[in-house]
Amino acid sequence: MPCRLVNNALPAALLVLLAGCSSMGGSDKAYWAVGQEPFWQITVQDEVLVLRTPDQPVGDTIAARHQPLPNGARWQGSHQSRPFSFEVRASPCRDVMSGALFTHTAEWQSGNRQAAGCAISGTQAPPWREGDAP
Repeated sequence: MPCRLVNNALPAALLVLLAGCSSMGGSDKAYWAVGQEPFWQITVQDEVLVLRTPDQPVGDTIAARHQPLPNGARWQGSHQSRPFSFEVRASPCRDVMSGALFTHTAEWQSGNRQAAGCAISGTQAPPWREGDAP
């Protein structure tokens, strides 16, 4: 059965639904994350990240070292000659622009820049359509 969010669903129900959708084919090494102000999107599979920004919509492919954490995972490496860290933790997160509810928080740090966002397990964008966010 395909995962679809239903309009006007309670936020708690959305969190449960997203957790169920994200478990399909997901692992502790595969996530889809997004952050705002400025916009960024990261997909990670094993030890490869793809970072997308408005300036780089196709994305930069980045090799990283994966480290499991008690409640998530961390990837570290170098991007544009600067060290970076990307962390995902199991904790509910609401996207600041869309209001969509995610199952994980995400943090991208590169050099002295730090950006927070939200994530779900797996490498596919969440299954909602515009207007589905609570």
